[in-house]
Amino acid sequence: MKFDRSKGFTLIEVVVATFIVGLALVALAGTVQNLTRQTSLVKEKYVADLVANNVLAELRLAGQWPEIGENSDVVEMASQSWFYDTKVFATDVEQLRRIEVSVGLDDELKQTRATLIGFISSSPTVTAQPVEWVKSQEQDNQARFPDDLNPLQNSGN
Repeated sequence: MKFDRSKGFTLIEVVVATFIVGLALVALAGTVQNLTRQTSLVKEKYVADLVANNVLAELRLAGQWPEIGENSDVVEMASQSWFYDTKVFATDVEQLRRIEVSVGLDDELKQTRATLIGFISSSPTVTAQPVEWVKSQEQDNQARFPDDLNPLQNSGN
């Protein structure tokens, strides 16, 4: 029985192939770990943006003129405690206040996840008037503005 050396792999070929596959797996594991970390940071940033928007919306809807100064509090969102800091500043316009909301996971806000800047006015808000919906023969649903708000009648056409 004769041994044919042309069939199969040598030990060195198997070792080199195993080394290459091992390097590829290490690189893949690093990429997956980095992707997982980035996904977690994006989720934190998104929830922090929601918290900041909610805090600013609550201040706007409170109906009270905010005092100049700083305030801190904590809120629960997405099964996590979020610390936020609101700073109210005066502006050059008397009826306008600048509000800065910073949100983070620690109470000292060492790593701020989101910062939102908004403005609150002391002047009364304009409320929208209801639009009447009428059926017409040309269109099934057509909005009809009250005569004093109709832009076509007031433009001089």
